[in-house]
Amino acid sequence: MKYNFNMKKYVLSVLIFVCISTFTTADECRILTAPCSPFKCCSPYLCEMSSLSNGVCVMCYRPGHLCYKDDHCCRKKCKCFVCI
Repeated sequence: MKYNFNMKKYVLSVLIFVCISTFTTADECRILTAPCSPFKCCSPYLCEMSSLSNGVCVMCYRPGHLCYKDDHCCRKKCKCFVCI
């Protein structure tokens, strides 16, 4: 019976540790040229995605990259949601 109680405490402490470490690292923003995932770069940097989950923080998007504001593009021209 004592083993079962200790095992529950161990599992509970591991779950608490995982939750705390996950939530504290999730809010940290990334600096210029750092690896990023969407919406994780510090302002004013943008995450230029190279795949669905990996990218690099940049100052602006190159021509051909998806955009929704002119300010996000290096040439300051976003047309039909693509930097030109």
